[in-house]
Amino acid sequence: GENLSLSGAYIPFHTTEAARLAAGDTRPSLESLYGTQAGYVAAVTAAAQALVAERFLLQRDADRLIQQAAATPVLP
Repeated sequence: GENLSLSGAYIPFHTTEAARLAAGDTRPSLESLYGTQAGYVAAVTAAAQALVAERFLLQRDADRLIQQAAATPVLP
């Protein structure tokens, strides 16, 4: 009953809808979730700010995460 085989598992989302459909993956693509790189950064920013507001994340950590999201190309 334990999921030891899943420990550390990593299955990335497909970047585009075309790649997702070609692979037969039922999970949404990054493109369908965020649209563009700016959409991805906006989602990270909103999530980080919500966590800061709820006192689950320090502002300096949120700033670092937002900076990393902006600097890491996820979508064209």
